[in-house]
Amino acid sequence: MLNDASLSSSGGRSDNRAVTAPHEPVVTATFAGSGDAFGSGGRYQTCIHLQGPDGFDPVLLDCGATSLSALKRLGLDPGQIAAVLVTHLHGDHFGGLPFLILDGQFSRRTAPLTVAGPPGIARRLTEALECMFPGSSTTSRRFDVATVELVPGSTTTLAGVTVSAWEVDHPSGASPLALRVVLAGKTIAYTGDTAWTDVLIDVASGADLLIAEAYYWDKNIPYHLRHTDLHTHRDQLTAKRILVTHMSTDMLDHQDQACFEIAHDGLVIDLQGEVSPSNAHRGSPQTYVAPSVLVIDDVGLIPMGRPEATAFFQVVNRRYEVGHSTIVTTNRGLPEWGEISEILSSQRRSSTDSCTGRSSSTSKGRLGACESTRPSQQQPRRPRRRTEKGGTAPPQTHAQPA
Repeated sequence: MLNDASLSSSGGRSDNRAVTAPHEPVVTATFAGSGDAFGSGGRYQTCIHLQGPDGFDPVLLDCGATSLSALKRLGLDPGQIAAVLVTHLHGDHFGGLPFLILDGQFSRRTAPLTVAGPPGIARRLTEALECMFPGSSTTSRRFDVATVELVPGSTTTLAGVTVSAWEVDHPSGASPLALRVVLAGKTIAYTGDTAWTDVLIDVASGADLLIAEAYYWDKNIPYHLRHTDLHTHRDQLTAKRILVTHMSTDMLDHQDQACFEIAHDGLVIDLQGEVSPSNAHRGSPQTYVAPSVLVIDDVGLIPMGRPEATAFFQVVNRRYEVGHSTIVTTNRGLPEWGEISEILSSQRRSSTDSCTGRSSSTSKGRLGACESTRPSQQQPRRPRRRTEKGGTAPPQTHAQPA
């Protein structure tokens, strides 16, 4: 159990509460596709499904060419999608639109669909439809398809969401965009594809969730973000939670060393949602950095694998850097601490230099200060989602809320 012990000025405890408390979900973000253009790691291309509470129809952030299959695989009904917000006009981000539109036509959809994207989106959508299915752009349908241009520097309201756009650095035939979406009072910031640009600081500012490209680990690839870029500017990216996506094979090979949460196909993020105890250890390390005092109970009760040790190290190191206190309890005897220390020492050697820029010797002595939360035997709550008629939905990984 991780607790925030807030201390009064007299030295007594004025409050003692869990860092996160159960809430009904307000907004869910489901990564139907989290991959790059080339299917690295066998992942579907970019497609992020945002669902608000009852009364809000879902919207998509980008719609790569594989998006229709990705949505149906997860039981997310394409016919319910009210809008698609496109960051730029590359096939792995908007190439799924012709399939989405034709699927609506053949499934007798009647609800209108809005496609919003960079200036020129209407022309490029028509060209994509004609390229893939000649004649489809002029076919009569039971539902309207409207296009909206998201002009850099503007804010637009559509389909129950408010969208702000910034121009970034990723040539793609029209102004590439980073987006900031407000849905049911929650703010999701999204870099799209881009080289580092300082506008991302504004995009991320105070957001509940920042979804950032991390195409490569540290190799400089023109017009793309690297993990190194995000780590270098970490203190400037003030989103409450940061999650990386659109990863190449190179980045996937380094994901165990990453300083940020890693997206994968089927991942569901609740923003102010219910905590699933069995998944509590998968939350953002940033969640546990803010409290001035962190109480961690029953260290060593459950063995830690590499992902848990990674989260453990990130929390300990960051709390040390900001000068916050950590209290630990354990029922493990001293002779048993060796196996815990072995896991942590291995993790420290592999990740210290990449994530903190400090040597292993600098971090020595911090590792007994903190532990990840204890998993429960309870099954995680199934994410709230609409299921396509007749479809089946494979398991989805449920993450802790921001």
